[in-house]
Parts: sequence; structure tokens; C-alpha cells
Amino acid sequence: MVLSPEHMESYREDGYTIVSNLIPEEIIDRAVASLWTRLGMDPDIPDSWGQPPPLPPTNAAWHLNASPARIEHLGLTDAALVACCTPEYRAATRALATFAPGAFCCQREYPEAVWSMNQFPSSTTPAPPPHLDGGHRHLKITPGPFRMITLIYLSDVEPHGGGTMVWPGSNRKFRNLAQEQPGQYSHMDDLRPLVADLAQETPVEITPQRGD
Repeated sequence: MVLSPEHMESYREDGYTIVSNLIPEEIIDRAVASLWTRLGMDPDIPDSWGQPPPLPPTNAAWHLNASPARIEHLGLTDAALVACCTPEYRAATRALATFAPGAFCCQREYPEAVWSMNQFPSSTTPAPPPHLDGGHRHLKITPGPFRMITLIYLSDVEPHGGGTMVWPGSNRKFRNLAQEQPGQYSHMDDLRPLVADLAQETPVEITPQRGD
């Protein structure tokens, strides 16, 4: 069994769950090596981390966002990275996500590309404010822009180490308001004031381990 009843319950109630042992170690090793190669950096030489990777050619299908603290590649089709979406991973997403024919994207079970994020140690980068994935789009809340969002961690995350923050139960709060007040909350961007209010609440820091 890929997921336990506890996984299913936490995803439904809290809006997230952490699952381990879906990706073999050798696949993680190849994905890590592929990313360092793409970055043009040496994992054992921190001084090399400050150099941004080369820009993609103008006709490339992927995009690059780079800052001193984070480097993101959007739309990578590297085989070593896509391989992280193992049959076990796909079984877990099938169990959690309901197929939504009218969703904006993510209609296929097998990902065609991945969005990589490399977070580097930084003592000056503040924690970002809360956001709702897809919340900047003027798309109807039902069925929404995505079926689900998954993050695959290729290294251990230490406390305050650049993982992610969650506000458990905010998923149900937003959904209930949209159902009770459809005239006020009909599109994703209508929820922006509610998302901003989350900054006044205390989030939970997630510190996944390699392969989660």
C-alpha cells in the first residue's frame, strides 16, 4: 500500500501530507547529479555556488529564474529528473487527486516536465509571505487551476533551511467560503485578501528528508 489512512486524512483535513519511500536512492542520486551538472556547479565547492548558470538558448522550451539564494528551472525534461515520478509516486497522486476535466493544467498522469528549485544557504533572505498556487490567475475556483501540487525533495531539509511553510486547514477554510459565498469568491484571485490574512497566523514549517 502506497498511502496509509493517515496520509489520506491529513491531506484532506490539513491540505498536505508527507510521503516517503516512493523514489529509489539510485534515482535520487542521478537526479541530484543532473541538477548540479545543469547548474554548472560543484556540490563540494561552495564558492562555485555563487555563479549563476548559463542562460538558455532563445528557442529553449524551459526558462531560468536566478537569484543569489535560489535558482529555478521551469519546464525541464531531463530524463534523470522526470524519472523521480516513479510508478509509486504516480500511484500516490492518483489516490489523492480527483481528476478535474476543467482544470487549467496538469491533465495527464505522467508529468511532461518538472520545475526544479535549488535553495542555497543564505542569512539575509526573509521568509516569503503566504501564497496560494494559481491564486494570481482569474480562473474559476471550481475546478481550480491544478489537480494538486507535489514537491519532491532531493536533499534533507534542516529547520529554517529553506523548506516550505504551510497553514494547516486553510484549504478547507477557503473551500467552505467559496461554497457558502459564491458571489464573492468565484475566482482564484478573489481569495487574495484571505491569503494575505494568513500572514497574521502562525504557519507550520515542513522539514522533509531526502526522497520525501
